[in-house]
Amino acid sequence: MKVTVPRNVRIALKIATSILPKLPQKGDSWLQIAVKTLGIMNSVDEIMFPSSHSQVQAIVDRYDLQVASNKQFVEIFFGTNLREQFKVRLTHTHSADHMKIIEADSDNYGRLLFMEGYRDGDVRCEFYHSKGMDFMALMNQLWEGYDGRIQVTSVKNTYGEQESALTTFNTCPNPLYGVLHGRMKHLVTRHRRFAVDKIPRTYMLYGPPGTGKSSFATQFAERLGSRSLRMEARTFATQDVKNMMFLLHSMQPDFLIIDDVDKADMSEDIPAILEIMQRFKSDHSTMSVIMTSNAITGFDPGFLRPGRIDTWVEFQLPEEAERLDVLTRYSEEFKVLATKEQIAGLTTVTAGLSHDYLREIAQLLRYDDAESVMSTVALMKKLQVPAAK
Repeated sequence: MKVTVPRNVRIALKIATSILPKLPQKGDSWLQIAVKTLGIMNSVDEIMFPSSHSQVQAIVDRYDLQVASNKQFVEIFFGTNLREQFKVRLTHTHSADHMKIIEADSDNYGRLLFMEGYRDGDVRCEFYHSKGMDFMALMNQLWEGYDGRIQVTSVKNTYGEQESALTTFNTCPNPLYGVLHGRMKHLVTRHRRFAVDKIPRTYMLYGPPGTGKSSFATQFAERLGSRSLRMEARTFATQDVKNMMFLLHSMQPDFLIIDDVDKADMSEDIPAILEIMQRFKSDHSTMSVIMTSNAITGFDPGFLRPGRIDTWVEFQLPEEAERLDVLTRYSEEFKVLATKEQIAGLTTVTAGLSHDYLREIAQLLRYDDAESVMSTVALMKKLQVPAAK
């Protein structure tokens, strides 16, 4: 027969058990009495108003939880659809140490336990989880919420601290016209041969801005995999490598796209990128890396050697034949009523302009007359001169 002991009786028994050994004895000095009295008061206070640490430990012991520490996971959990997979509730608040205890339960994934400083709203990197929690299965929910395309950016919170924020991104910002179309077909076929033997690849797409590197990277990843994780190289300085490895291991992307490597800090970002690439090449043969850069000068030679970057793909400003093809195709896309002579004239005067400029020029033909577009092209080229110096 199960006997239920009232809560106040249980508390009284705990207090009695705790304070009996601390009661002053005959012959104690006034200092000993004072120390024991303070000890009794602390014991009673701890039992009546347990600290957040004691409350956390009680929950950890009750559910046999394991401790972990990962800033990115905590930020992602509270900032994405992962939270929707759990019943999240505030279970304890302790005014003395300004802490909240947050429990999250799921029939599918288990239990999570977080601590938050309710005065500053900061959730600690440390958290607890059920034994055997399948973080990969949990991250599958994350991928579904972002349609297999996740962009990680570093943002400052209310208190000026760096946090990770997740968004999705467009896989086809611009069509691949001109030589980019043939290049895509060739590299996709080539990559599949490596994939058969489970050999991961690291690509460096480099060339002037606006030549299609980012569009190429996202579409290349889309054609060959179902999960693309995208980051700017500059964000690596704000990410701990250990935390990033936990995140990447759990998320298992097919492609990691790292944009604007030339804008990264050579002393902080690049070493982190290298370490992550090296670890994943040895541990995860199904993930490949695509980096983009406007230039390849200034890099440490060790960063450029084989084994770190396997395939170099140069993107150049389009020559005349390619400019004609790109302008013609964009004109068809925008349903522009321009003559062949007008397109040919624009092809000639757009020498030195990138694919992005050609797209904008073709679109202008839908709204402006050919003479106005020619004037705009002249201004575009004039404004480019200072940037080239």
